[in-house]
Amino acid sequence: MGISIHYSGRIANKQKLPQLIEEVHEIATVHGWKSHIYENEFPASTEGVAQSDTLNNSEHDGLLYGIDFSPEGSEPVSICFLSNGRMCTIMQLACWGDFKTESVIAIQSEELDAEGNWISSTDSLKLDDTEYNRLLYMCSTKTQYAGHDAHELIIGVLRYISKTYLEDFKLIDEAEFWETGNKRILMDNFTRNGLLIKSFSKKLQSTERMPEEDLDSFIRRIVRGLKKEE
Repeated sequence: MGISIHYSGRIANKQKLPQLIEEVHEIATVHGWKSHIYENEFPASTEGVAQSDTLNNSEHDGLLYGIDFSPEGSEPVSICFLSNGRMCTIMQLACWGDFKTESVIAIQSEELDAEGNWISSTDSLKLDDTEYNRLLYMCSTKTQYAGHDAHELIIGVLRYISKTYLEDFKLIDEAEFWETGNKRILMDNFTRNGLLIKSFSKKLQSTERMPEEDLDSFIRRIVRGLKKEE
């Protein structure tokens, strides 16, 4: 819960990684943001422009190349890559970086029907090599608790970096600032999400958990109640 950004892409020229790291580190230092540098040069055998535009390019050496930075209140913003040139984060690498065999997971969803009743459904998601790589290469950062000013700065950094060093870059901004450049929309989205989080927190504190009710069911019941109040 809370505003996040989701982005993916690849480095255009691997030989420029040290320059990219230096610029991002300088930006972070100027704003007083914490930063962390991983490997600062790609292996010599992978220099040059990233070779694959497809999600089937899963080969990498298990290391992370680049830098991340953390404005106060924000999750780390990753400007990092795998050895194949694709953007990644330390969390994505830990969760999805070691694909061995395809598997199937169940995804449960709920929606309201025309009569206002909740209908539950379960779908199966096949996690093959392509799907694992889609998850591996999708970076996400929650900025809700950093505030709209920090969010605006983060978007500005990513806009500059994407134009200067990246290719195939895509970003989804839940605050809609990347897409619109409209600060009023940005501030309204932060305000709206802040109120939603406060309402959820109050409901969580005031709602009693039923006997033998698991945590997932408890949270779902609270969310249903909030939606009915809208």
